[in-house]
Amino acid sequence: MKTVVKFCLTLVLAYFINQLISRIFAYYLPEEGAGAIFIPILIFSFCLLAGYAIVGYIFKIAAKK
Repeated sequence: MKTVVKFCLTLVLAYFINQLISRIFAYYLPEEGAGAIFIPILIFSFCLLAGYAIVGYIFKIAAKK
């Protein structure tokens, strides 16, 4: 049960970090053209992976203490 809770918490925190980074980058996105579709998808994918990596690193540090 503890592993399931930790996994769910990791996903939730990764999503929040993803939203934070996405909103920061949203100011620099183009409004028209192919970049208006491709760039947000690329940023969303990167931000989700970055958020998951950050949360995983935090839990790894917490587990060592």
